[in-house]
Amino acid sequence: MLTVAQYGVSYQQIYSWVHKYEEKGIDGLADGRGRTKPEGEMTDEEKLQARVRLLEAQLRDKQMEVDLLKK
Repeated sequence: MLTVAQYGVSYQQIYSWVHKYEEKGIDGLADGRGRTKPEGEMTDEEKLQARVRLLEAQLRDKQMEVDLLKK
């Protein structure tokens, strides 16, 4: 099955991701929209929320890896 059909992503988007990855590696795929506060400007609550988001992202990555290995 084609990746385009399986994941509902356009050919142009996949081409763009591949091009960014080839130019800058994994860092080229980071979402650069918006401004993030430096850690020094964050409140304790904002730091905790950022940590939770990071851990949730890591958990999703690990779950995708496990799911891929099961196939």
